[in-house]
Amino acid sequence: MAFVVGMAVDVTDSVELEEVQKKYELAINAINDGVYDWDLTSDEISVSGKMKQMHGLPDQQQWDYQSWAQRVEPEHLAKIEQALQQHLNGEVAFFYAEYPIDVVGKKRWMLTRGRVVEWDDFGKPIRLVGIETDITNRKQIEEELWLVGQKLSALQASAVDALVYTDVDLTILEANKTFSNMLGYEDTAQLLTKSLFELTPVNQHGFDKKILAEQILPEGFCQEYEKSFLTNQGQKVPVSVCAWAVKDNAGEVSGIMCLIRDISARKQAEQTIHDALAELKRKNEELDQFVYAASHDLKEPSRGIMHIAQFLYEDYATKLDEGGQKYIVHIRSAAERMFGLIESLLKFSRTGRREINREHIELNSLVDELLQQTSSHKKLQIKRNFDSATVFADRLSVFEILQNLLSNAMKYSRTETVEVEIGQSGGTLWVKDNGIGMSKESCDLAFVIFKRLNKVGEGEGIGLNIVKRLVELHEGRVWIESEEGLGTQVYFTLNVQE
Repeated sequence: MAFVVGMAVDVTDSVELEEVQKKYELAINAINDGVYDWDLTSDEISVSGKMKQMHGLPDQQQWDYQSWAQRVEPEHLAKIEQALQQHLNGEVAFFYAEYPIDVVGKKRWMLTRGRVVEWDDFGKPIRLVGIETDITNRKQIEEELWLVGQKLSALQASAVDALVYTDVDLTILEANKTFSNMLGYEDTAQLLTKSLFELTPVNQHGFDKKILAEQILPEGFCQEYEKSFLTNQGQKVPVSVCAWAVKDNAGEVSGIMCLIRDISARKQAEQTIHDALAELKRKNEELDQFVYAASHDLKEPSRGIMHIAQFLYEDYATKLDEGGQKYIVHIRSAAERMFGLIESLLKFSRTGRREINREHIELNSLVDELLQQTSSHKKLQIKRNFDSATVFADRLSVFEILQNLLSNAMKYSRTETVEVEIGQSGGTLWVKDNGIGMSKESCDLAFVIFKRLNKVGEGEGIGLNIVKRLVELHEGRVWIESEEGLGTQVYFTLNVQE
């Protein structure tokens, strides 16, 4: 801080004058600035000890304008002399200049302020007094801030995302080039003073105001959300927005910084995927309808072939040799196999068209019903391991899932006693058996329709595929953990929800 010290003293004798001068010198030396007094007529300059110290001069050395000027860079010296001349000419009220100077081999920055205090009878300035301050630290801070500003400007200009700074009413104060390019403006200046509401479809204004009032202003930020902006041609650009409040020294919100990302490519990709899924769903529905119709139409002819083969065997077997009898048996066996495949296809098709009606299912009751409808020549031991009493799902689907898994457990067991655990924990259910198990490679193939992984037991290889379809209708997932000879565990989720 700079001070100009002055005194008015009624001097009555030399002792009092000397005392006043001492006090004046003490006051001058006490302040942190240098003081100079320039006689413009003789060109003599008197400076304080502090000013000599600031310029690296011994206290006893006289101040010399020429030696001072030699230590100032020519460009800055010209500016100083121009500012001085403007003041001497009466163009400005004060002489003011900032300049760098060499002080004992180091660059220091000085701020000088002066004013003419005496004129001759013709109005010509003859005396100028002033104060000089070392502002090196301030200049270093300014330079560092300038460098930071340059880096931020470069970062803002090169940012992939748009950066927009607004006031609390969402009027744009600053924006980077990415934002102007996004909306089709040649220059960011065209966006300044526009409100973000002007650039937003009218039907989205209410949502923006809600985000501002309920999140940004009270909480200081908002969660990322999606909206649209309008280009200068009125076209919509889908974007995602993050915003946070900027506060002043008093803690009041003074502005809002917005990070805006163009998500047009993502939205287009999402639409492409949506259209592809819709088309796939349509084709799958057509395929299901075809499978159902074809299976239904083939069912009766295959049944007829099976019956005719049976009649041939019963009525004409004695009239045929051994080879002929074998052919009839093969025809009947193939017809039965074909009939079984057609039945499986019909079942597969019906599964895909099933409507899921969720309800609270009492698991123990469901397992009791399942066991009542299960018959086998093998002894069946069921262990129940339920974390909760109920599950929220489609009852018929869960029954059919457990029925298929229990059937597989009995089918692929080499022992007379089949041990099965039916369990549930949270949203996961499972069926675990002590059967022959399978390799990891087989686990990945087990859900392929009509894929029979071994010759043990009977079946068409469709049970696990139906399980998978029923689980997926519940938006769940199913997986297998197994080792050969150590049994199989089938886990599934049903996206349990109220």
